[in-house]
Amino acid sequence: MSFLKLFKQFVVTGFNRKVLFLTETTCWSYEIQPEILPLEKCRPKKYFDADSDSDENSAQQQQQPLKQATNGSTTADKVQIVALEVHKEKSLLAVATSDKSLYLFEILADGEGSTEGMLKLLSRRMVSRTSSCMKFVTGGKFLVVCDKGGDCYRYDCEGDDCKKPGRWLLGHMSQVLDVLVSADERFIITSDRDEKIRVTNHPDCHTIETFCLGHGEFVSQLEFVTTTDGKSCLLSLSGDKTLRLWDFATGKELAREDLERPGNRMVTKQLNDGSVLVAVLFYEPTEIAVLKINDVENLTCKITQTFKTDQQEVFSSFAFDEQNNLVALTIDKATEKVSLNLYEFEQENCKFSKQSSNSLLETFSTNTANDRIGYVDLVSFLFKKKFDNIKDYQERKRRRIEEGGK
Repeated sequence: MSFLKLFKQFVVTGFNRKVLFLTETTCWSYEIQPEILPLEKCRPKKYFDADSDSDENSAQQQQQPLKQATNGSTTADKVQIVALEVHKEKSLLAVATSDKSLYLFEILADGEGSTEGMLKLLSRRMVSRTSSCMKFVTGGKFLVVCDKGGDCYRYDCEGDDCKKPGRWLLGHMSQVLDVLVSADERFIITSDRDEKIRVTNHPDCHTIETFCLGHGEFVSQLEFVTTTDGKSCLLSLSGDKTLRLWDFATGKELAREDLERPGNRMVTKQLNDGSVLVAVLFYEPTEIAVLKINDVENLTCKITQTFKTDQQEVFSSFAFDEQNNLVALTIDKATEKVSLNLYEFEQENCKFSKQSSNSLLETFSTNTANDRIGYVDLVSFLFKKKFDNIKDYQERKRRRIEEGGK
């Protein structure tokens, strides 16, 4: 599992226990060390918790020394990054790990290439279950963290509040796959494994504003796009081979685009002319298709280009940078080696060209030569499992009728 984000002039990548800040000339690395980093004495407050202080007994149990494994290593050796998010304006980095920890860092880079001591730990807090996705609100005041059990929590990020426990906001009956918060913070929008998109009022999260219903499979990704008249709409990607546009305030489907294969992940980039570039990673994750949406209101789009990996390689994460270039991480399933790929955007013909040699790629390759990432399929189990018990029933019924007639 790996993650790729953009922060100012840095490409930020996270995998295993490592976070890298990359430019064409520099690379700064930080390794998560759960065995030595302090854990706040607090646990997330669920909907049934009182407004009293945290249960310190529960927190102390979480702070017990890491268990020794039979092979001599500790459980910390198996800790991996499971979610990563960056807030550019507030210079914040949030990292969730598989040991149910949420780290909040302040990024100290001044934007001029300095990488000396880039991260300052603000807090390490507990989460109830392994995190599946998270998003900062527009102003960076708090972070919404969703887990594989379907619950979503608010974690404050300002001042001393960044050490306070998370507070339960809402819950789904299945795993939450993506979350967005509207720019005015009125709505929290979540998608889950059970093909639902839920629009919840905030801060009164007990009130559901509406549902965006219509997908036939899991909804893997949500993104905001802006129409020519400045209205914000919701774009959703699903395993049912569709890309859909919604008026999320009313739950109305505005348009849809059929895809060749189930959608895995996507990233968007709004261009100066009002059109939108959408890069869609399919399942299996060996191909990325770039669509250009010329008319957002009607989702009028066409595939302008596709990128395929080499044999044995899969795309892991990707993002558009400030110059509209597409940056992607790939993993070789045989060697477990991770590579960085750059597809340079050509404004004139709206095409991308893959760069085989680049200072950024060389910097990444040099600093990750000994790193390995095991590929894990996180999508196949999301599809609905179909069971045909009617056929067996009808066969048994036919036998009973035949036996009764003798």
